[in-house]
Amino acid sequence: MPTLQDILAAPKTVNWPAKGKIKSPPTQVDADLELSCGVSGMRGQLVLYVRVNTILPESFSIGLRLEPQGKKPSLLVRLNGWHGPHPNPDGTIIPGHTAHIHLPTAKELAGDYTGKVELRTAVELQPLVGLVLPSPPDVVSVWPFFQQYLNIAPDPRVTTLLSELCDSTSQQSLEDALNGC
Repeated sequence: MPTLQDILAAPKTVNWPAKGKIKSPPTQVDADLELSCGVSGMRGQLVLYVRVNTILPESFSIGLRLEPQGKKPSLLVRLNGWHGPHPNPDGTIIPGHTAHIHLPTAKELAGDYTGKVELRTAVELQPLVGLVLPSPPDVVSVWPFFQQYLNIAPDPRVTTLLSELCDSTSQQSLEDALNGC
């Protein structure tokens, strides 16, 4: 069976179309994109998810979720925009108006990915990527790093979708945009 590190490092491509979530809270818009991943023996479907707050677009999450058939989904990596100072599982507090990424531990990376991944490590994104991000950051500006980190093939439609998410005022307006209304 492949390890979590094998899955994160493997090349991935986006499967279209994007899927919205009708039951999103009224203050956020959500979209899911299934990913193809050619890791032999991988069990489950990888899903790239994006969630953006409609009032504070700098409050967003973009992550990779594994959905094994008949089991509870597991979050493998999560990148968050600014949503206020809060303690992270590793005890760090990310400073104001900066994005951060929650990562698996070294032990989790080397092990079986089908169990609960704790994402105990939180790292401030800007020093990690070595780029100047806007302050506050937005989901479009962090996408290139996330795409590269997870080895997702470039697809300009993803950037368009992320822009649609940032511009949407409700889940219904996003659904309309996704469906060409």
